[in-house]
Amino acid sequence: MKTKRTICKQACGIISVLFLLTACSAPSGENTGVVDVATALEHPTELKLSQLGNHVRYVPLETTDSSLIGHRARVSVLKRHILVTFPNNCLLFDKETGKFMGKVGRVGPDPTSYSSPEPCYDEANDWLYFKREPYKWVKYDTRGHYLGTFAFSKVGSAPACCLFDGPRIIAYHEGMEGPANSITFFDASGMATDSIPSSLGKGISIRDLLSVNIKKLGNMSFMLLIGKDVHQVTSQDRTLWMSNQNVRFMEHFSDTLYTLEKNRLEPYLVFDTGKWKSGEDARQVAPGTTDCMMIGSVLESGNGLFFQCALDIYNEEKIPVFNGIYDKKTGRTYMAPLEDGIADDLQGLMPFHPQSVNKHGEYASLIEAGEVTEWMDGHPEVGRLPQWEPLTKLVEDDNPVAVIVTP
Repeated sequence: MKTKRTICKQACGIISVLFLLTACSAPSGENTGVVDVATALEHPTELKLSQLGNHVRYVPLETTDSSLIGHRARVSVLKRHILVTFPNNCLLFDKETGKFMGKVGRVGPDPTSYSSPEPCYDEANDWLYFKREPYKWVKYDTRGHYLGTFAFSKVGSAPACCLFDGPRIIAYHEGMEGPANSITFFDASGMATDSIPSSLGKGISIRDLLSVNIKKLGNMSFMLLIGKDVHQVTSQDRTLWMSNQNVRFMEHFSDTLYTLEKNRLEPYLVFDTGKWKSGEDARQVAPGTTDCMMIGSVLESGNGLFFQCALDIYNEEKIPVFNGIYDKKTGRTYMAPLEDGIADDLQGLMPFHPQSVNKHGEYASLIEAGEVTEWMDGHPEVGRLPQWEPLTKLVEDDNPVAVIVTP
């Protein structure tokens, strides 16, 4: 007859075996990589373009009366075009030659206009979707033809961004006071089919706000919300993107980058920030809190991962910003001050400051024509090389030069 002691020992043994079996059953995220931000910040080093890609092209964008690019411009690479957006404008240029191809739509109140010139790109159809508040999107092709409107079924707030992944559309919703559905899945007609709840806690109530301070640090934009007893940062950084066939998700103030698999989030990379508070611990804090870090502008290619981090984000004075690169092959992380950029060790030209990357790993940035001419004047030996002759003909008032880094 078994005693209670014997039964307890057997039960403990069974539990131990089950624990070991569970630990060895390849749970999701067990192979999650670590981006060692803390160590890399202690040992900053030069970042190199070859850590992101293998080739770089400098494409002067055609300057005409209709194609003048204004301030605060952003660039991205499409299938056959270079897309440039700036307040109230969306322009397309030929990807190979830089020739101006036309303007796409406009901001305004009429039925074919949109609320923001920053589109979501459907590569399969070569279409651009522009948000039209509150719930509609207007659709254009890359020849500038209006293709009608598209509406998602109303699920919480309007999507902040969306991805086109075959027959489904994946959208990210954000609510200032949260929580809200962070990811919603739609079919091609715009009907919601599934969702993944947000991991963010409840934010500051609008009723409790004393002031709002908008900040721009590197590629990152965010709002500093000041309440009576709490301060909160709300990021405007992107959260969803595709890298090759992988759908990635990194929620604002999360320290984990996920892969979306079968409508589930599987950990892919974790950012180790050491002594710096990050994630939810840094999103909402008591007044006077220090050592809070925000990670954003995550741009991924096959070679590596570019990102930026802002230190001590609740500091009223200057906030240091660093660029970082995570090498996927070696698992090493490298950091350097924002102002240093990324050294062009492929062609030996100007430092690179990436603004975007597409699913194929093509990074893009813009350099003002005046900066190019000044640099070329200081490096006449480069200007004598035939491949850089177009850059020597630029004048200060010309459109910027698009820099494209490819695998």
